[in-house]
Parts: sequence; C-alpha cells; structure tokens
Amino acid sequence: MIDETPYDQWLPEIHKDIILFSDEAVASSFNSTQYKNIESFKNYNTNGNIHKLALDYHYEEPFQRILGLDEFDLIRLAHLREYLNIPGQGLLSATTYRDKLLMKKHLDYHNIAIPEYRELKSPIDLIEFIEEYKYPVIVKPRNLVSSMGIVLIRSESDLQKFLENDFEKNMMVENYIEAKLYHIDGLVKDGELMFVWPSAYLSLNRCWLNDGFTSSYMLEPKNPTFNKLIDYTKKVLKAMPSPDIFTFHLEVFEENNGKLLVCEITSRTGLGRVNKMLEECCSINLNRSVLRLQCGLEENVKPKLNNLGGWILCPPKWGKLVKIPTNIPFDYIKDYQIHGQIGDSYTGGDFSGDKIASMILVGKDEVELRKNMNEAYKWFEEHTIWSKDYTTSTDLTKFPLFKV
Repeated sequence: MIDETPYDQWLPEIHKDIILFSDEAVASSFNSTQYKNIESFKNYNTNGNIHKLALDYHYEEPFQRILGLDEFDLIRLAHLREYLNIPGQGLLSATTYRDKLLMKKHLDYHNIAIPEYRELKSPIDLIEFIEEYKYPVIVKPRNLVSSMGIVLIRSESDLQKFLENDFEKNMMVENYIEAKLYHIDGLVKDGELMFVWPSAYLSLNRCWLNDGFTSSYMLEPKNPTFNKLIDYTKKVLKAMPSPDIFTFHLEVFEENNGKLLVCEITSRTGLGRVNKMLEECCSINLNRSVLRLQCGLEENVKPKLNNLGGWILCPPKWGKLVKIPTNIPFDYIKDYQIHGQIGDSYTGGDFSGDKIASMILVGKDEVELRKNMNEAYKWFEEHTIWSKDYTTSTDLTKFPLFKV
C-alpha cells in the first residue's frame, strides 16, 4: 500500500516511467498520476496474466528493470528477467531462497547447520521421520511465509488428525527446535554487507498454540551474541546463490549450548514491522534503499543508531472485537496502527503476521526495551474488549510470553 511503499517518492527521478502491477485490493491507494500506468489484478499471487501483460508492455517498449518487494513475486519476476534477459535476481537464486526444501538442501550441502528435515512425498515419509526423530515435529509448506500453513504435531492423535485432514503435496517436515530464535536483517550490494542488524524474538505467535503476540527487539552492539550472529550471517550468505543487490531476512536458532542453526532465510526485507522499526531506529528504509540501488540510482546508505527498537503485532482472538484502544499513553511508542475493525468477528490468528494492531517501541537498552514491550502488551490486552463468546483452545498460562 502507498503508506508502506510510496514508490513515486522513493524513486522521484524515474517515477513517471514506472508501470506498477498491483493487487486490485490495494491498487486504488496509489496515485495513478504519479506513474506511467497502474495495472491491477485479481488473484494477484497466482494470476498468470501478470506474465502476459508484462511481456506485452516489454515488446512495446523494453523494460530496463523488473523489480518487486513481495516474496510471492520473487520467482515470477526471476522467470521474466531470465526470459527477457534483464539484470537482477535469476531463477536459481530466487528458487533457492524461496523454496524452503531447496534452501535446506543447499545449506546442508555447504555444511551450514539446520534442523533435521525431510521432503513429504507421501504419509509414509512423515511416519518414518517421526519414528526416527520422535515428537514433536513441524510440518510446513515449502513456499509460504509468516508461518502460514505450519502444523505442530506433538502426539499420535495429532498425527492421525493431520493425515486425515491436512496432508498434501509440496510440504516438508522438520524436528521441532526448542531454542532462542533470532532474526538478522540486512542489505547486500556486490557481496558487501551495506547494513546488517540482529534482533531477538521476544515472543512468537505460533498459530498452532494461540500463545500471544509476535514481537522482537534489536540487540545492543555490546551484546555478546550481536557479532556472533553477524559473523554467522556472513557465512550463510556466502553459501547461498545470491543476486548482486538484495535485502535479506535470516532466522537463526541458538541452542542452550550456543550452537547456531538456520531456521530459514529469504531474499526480501523482513515482514511484521521490521522495516519501519529499522527506519525509526537506524535511519534506513531497506525497501527504499534496495530499489534505488537496483535501479542504479544514487543511494547514500549510512545508517545511524538513534534508539534500540522493537515491534509488536497484536493478533486477533476468538470472538467479536468490541473495543480497541485508539492510542496508547506511553512516550516510548513511536508508531501505533490499528488494523482490526470493531464489530468484526475473528477466529484467532491464522499465521504469525496476523494482527488487529501493531506498534513500534524504543528503549535506551535491551532491558528497558523488553520492559516497555511487556508494559505495552499488558496495557493493550487490558484495554481491548472482545465479546463474551471469546474462547481459546489453549491454556495461555502455560506459555510465558515475555521474559524481562
């Protein structure tokens, strides 16, 4: 949408040459007078007419660049670039970053530690994997994002239910890792890290548990894990077939013994409020910078740490939303947005990025930042009202969300 991706403002030198392809649900949020043309599509993520119309435009006036920020566009755009011989991320790179199974195989080949995994071609593959590695296990689609479609199988009854209702092709299984989870976000140009910053998930709304917010906070440079994660990131990026210019979002487990394992990596900017948090705290908008660099435009990437920051996504619960705070009375909250609609009914969060509200917070150090996030979370919960038919399938007291 325009407030998140103002392409005409990011690329003022060339905005009148841009042909913007958009999901019809958000196309009207862009000012058509600021672009050469805007084309909107139903079923954007799977609509093959995007390829056809792109080729029609190119044959009329050849494209110089084909660009996109959304993960669902990565492979489609790589196909077009290779077919039209246009610079940018190719198909091998896009597929390896996009397909979780190919990613794990590639990292495994280069001796990067990852959870045990297996492709699921039939139910037998899943049964054998559980026999070898025991419960719990995670089953996930190979090509979705933000924990969409992920299933946690903890018991024989869970397995039977999954095999009866949810088994399908294009999935994989991993052993469940109980460990600290970090994400590292950055910008690369010609193999050089122009920006990188590690963050830690404070809580993760795993949709299979309905266990609270998704949130993370930036690590302090003096945190011993800070440079350890950056060094590990360099090792992972070196192993991947990367394009010349791209942003990345890497998720890493740290086990109790200090061992690091890759959860996954993708060649796009982190979701949630990652980009906005980094813009607030480091004076860098990764999406703006990567597009300008990919277009060959001047971009002075000189991040400056203003504050340590964190972000929270407030997921829907079961029931009707009766009341939601219009603002939160804390100076350390730098951005608060409402995404839910009063009067609408919800059935809990469908994936980790599902939200009715979100916020960006700051603090002078990690301890204060986690304290602020805990306070804001508690205040939001106390001032959000759901209809009395709200129920949850999980005893939330079993899952401590915030550790200060």
